[in-house]
Amino acid sequence: MARSLRIALVLAVILILTLPLEVAAQPPLPHFFCGNVTVDGSPAPVGTKVEARGTGVLTGIDGNPITTTVSGKYGDNSLNRLVVQGNITEGTVLTFYVNGVNTGQKYVFSSGELSRLNLAIFTPTGTTQLRIDVCGNIAYFNLDNNGRIGQNAEVSSPDGNVVISIAAGTALLDGESKPLHNLTVTPVEPPPSPPEGCFMLAAFDFEPNGTTFNPPMELTITYDPGSMPEGMSEENLVIAVFDEATDKWEFLECEVDAESNKVAVFISHLSVYGLLASPSSPAAPAASAPSHTVTTTLPLTETAPLAPSTTATATPHPTETPPPSTDGLGSSTWVGIGMGIGILAISGLAAGLWIIYKRRRQPGPRYDVGDDAGGSATPSA
Repeated sequence: MARSLRIALVLAVILILTLPLEVAAQPPLPHFFCGNVTVDGSPAPVGTKVEARGTGVLTGIDGNPITTTVSGKYGDNSLNRLVVQGNITEGTVLTFYVNGVNTGQKYVFSSGELSRLNLAIFTPTGTTQLRIDVCGNIAYFNLDNNGRIGQNAEVSSPDGNVVISIAAGTALLDGESKPLHNLTVTPVEPPPSPPEGCFMLAAFDFEPNGTTFNPPMELTITYDPGSMPEGMSEENLVIAVFDEATDKWEFLECEVDAESNKVAVFISHLSVYGLLASPSSPAAPAASAPSHTVTTTLPLTETAPLAPSTTATATPHPTETPPPSTDGLGSSTWVGIGMGIGILAISGLAAGLWIIYKRRRQPGPRYDVGDDAGGSATPSA
């Protein structure tokens, strides 16, 4: 009996330790969205469909996508929010669509938050089709008669190490100032020799030459920290453009994100661009540098789409207090309740087993045997 009791107690301890883990493995709380939505610069009509997509995001369900009930607004009341839910990891990047068109708007998933994000799409008036090929990954977009792209565009290489981001309304013109038809990005092997003391990590040729962007597009290159030469710091990485006229590299003002191993820069024309490691911080471009040197950096996320005649500006979106959960309890509360129930159940089981054990160990009553003349046996005191 003692052995059985020990086994039962061990099982009870194991159950107590594993119960909180199972309760805590619940999906995260949804991320709610609302805001303004426009089509070609005008308020989107009633019936416009708004959808969010991303890794682990559930789509085709109640709350995603949603259909607008007020002109120019989505998620206008607590019963019609855009609800992003599923088995989503905190920090997952979400992309938003209006009537099936990628707006290029991005937002980081945050469990239980209510965020305001304005969305917009543009419908090109022309028929020019732009083909973008980034190291073999091909995408197509429409341009109007002025070469302006109708939506935010983001195209990456198959390995994700090179990404170009073009804001809606950007004019893409070839060397003859006509709408661009093709944009190609290919690795350069071998690249032009780097400046003295610098180390070349990667180089890419952007063609055709003479192409211009207004406003500039963003180029992001991901690097491998293990490929950094000894004695050089990630903070000193820089993207440079190769000037064929002078046969020299020109450093551009860029933004280094050492946590995600990315370097970003804004460029306004096509050429050969390289990622270099420098033994010290490169000097900032002089004021008289060529027009392709860009000194303004904008975040990729939470940027309002551009109307065809505007310039890219960062527009942070306020975060509002999320609506209360439909069940009134957060995930941490359920974890606590689950733990409490489990502990009470196991404690009751252990107590019951202990009582049974004690009763089995308690000796029974003793009997005194009567005389041989047939006296009856009576329990002794």
